[in-house]
Amino acid sequence: MPVFAGVTVVQNMLPGATNWPGNPIISTVTNPASTSVVESFDGGGGNTNLSETFTVSNTNSTLTAIDIYASGGSGTGSGTNITLNLYDLGPQTAPTPSLYGGSIIGSNLFGAGTGLSINYVSQATGILEFNFTGTDQVTLINGHMYAFELTGALNTTPIFWQRGTNDTYAGGAAYRNQSWINGNSARDFAMAIYATATTNASMSGQRAIK
Repeated sequence: MPVFAGVTVVQNMLPGATNWPGNPIISTVTNPASTSVVESFDGGGGNTNLSETFTVSNTNSTLTAIDIYASGGSGTGSGTNITLNLYDLGPQTAPTPSLYGGSIIGSNLFGAGTGLSINYVSQATGILEFNFTGTDQVTLINGHMYAFELTGALNTTPIFWQRGTNDTYAGGAAYRNQSWINGNSARDFAMAIYATATTNASMSGQRAIK
């Protein structure tokens, strides 16, 4: 169970999972194992990031964990690094924006603006969990869309993140290089968000947009 500043990586959870563990506040697919397409940093002619957007509803929440459905790959090492990023896109009507870079409010919410580097060892297809600690347990603002992003070196395959072939989640979409994967948003990566409701007025460094 590798532990890095701000994040603990838990591997080999629920191989072949047909449901998410616990009670996520958001899940992009009900059955992770129903996703059939694998994506890494060699997709679409080569890319340096894969992302899924999600929309927070009902209340401000403190992020505790993100689960994805993933497998295979070479694992991380020299030249095959993986970094986790999280961006606040403000109020959006999903699935837009088709290019989210211009909608980012402030800086990367993880790693004091630099993201969170992780280690990953190739695993059977199953749940890969990221548990956040300290200031990386950021406040998710009600009504805002966020982009959760895996970044890596162009044309490397340290990991494969599973996605579906249709639009299963109304609050977001799947992206490569911060752009819709197929030009009309009809895709979603398998992901679940875990958070606890908070009444704390602090926005963990985020600028509140009404």
